[in-house]
Amino acid sequence: MEDTVKHLESNLKVQLQSLEDQIRTTETNLIRLKELYLKTQGGLETLDIVSKSIEDSSLSVLSDL
Repeated sequence: MEDTVKHLESNLKVQLQSLEDQIRTTETNLIRLKELYLKTQGGLETLDIVSKSIEDSSLSVLSDL
């Protein structure tokens, strides 16, 4: 009976370590995804500003004619 308990404890410790490693990996991947998301969002915001600036410049040129 004691061997069974030790075996179970050993298996649970291995499983716990595996889960801890998976959590760390998942957290690292999530951080990378968040960084990419924010960079992409920033790129879209910059593109929007540039597009509005080009549009305003085009309107300004047309009004000068």
